Amino acid sequence: MVRRATMRLVVAGLLAVVAAISMGVTSAAASPPTHEKVVEKDVAVTIPPLAECPAGDATSIDLVFHDVLHQIFTDTSFHFTEVQTGTFVTRSASGAALNSGHFTSTFSFQGPREPTQTFTNNINAEGRASDGTHVRIKIIEHGTANANGDVTVDFMRASCD
Repeated sequence: MVRRATMRLVVAGLLAVVAAISMGVTSAAASPPTHEKVVEKDVAVTIPPLAECPAGDATSIDLVFHDVLHQIFTDTSFHFTEVQTGTFVTRSASGAALNSGHFTSTFSFQGPREPTQTFTNNINAEGRASDGTHVRIKIIEHGTANANGDVTVDFMRASCD
C-alpha cells in the first residue's frame, strides 16, 4: 500500500505538472473544471510486507479492493483523490495465511498549481491473526510545499498492533 501511495504521488505530480502546463496563464474567461472519475472493482494485487509495519513471518500481502479515483482540474487548481477499500491476507513463504482483515486507504493530492501543493495518505487496516489476536495498522503521511517549492510539512507516522 505504501509503495502504491508513493506511485500515486508520482502519478499525481505528473498529472499536476501536465495540468499546470496546459493551464498556462489564467484567462479572463475561465474554462469549466475538468472532471475524471475511474472506478475499478475487485482489483487483486500482491505486495511485499510494509516497511513501516514488519509483518513477522509474512513474505507477501494479498489485497482485493475497490478503487475510486477522482481528479478535478481547473484553470487555477488541481485535486486528485483516491479511495481503496477491501480485504488483506498476509502470507508466509509457504503460502499459509497469517493475518486477514479489511483495510481502507485514502489519498489526496491538491494545490493551486505547481509548486504549491499538499498531499495526505491514510491507511487503516484491521483484522485477526491466525491465532485470533487482533491486528491493527494505521499509517498517515502528509506533505506540503509552498509557492517557492520549499517543503514546509513532511511527516509519516505508523502504528502497528
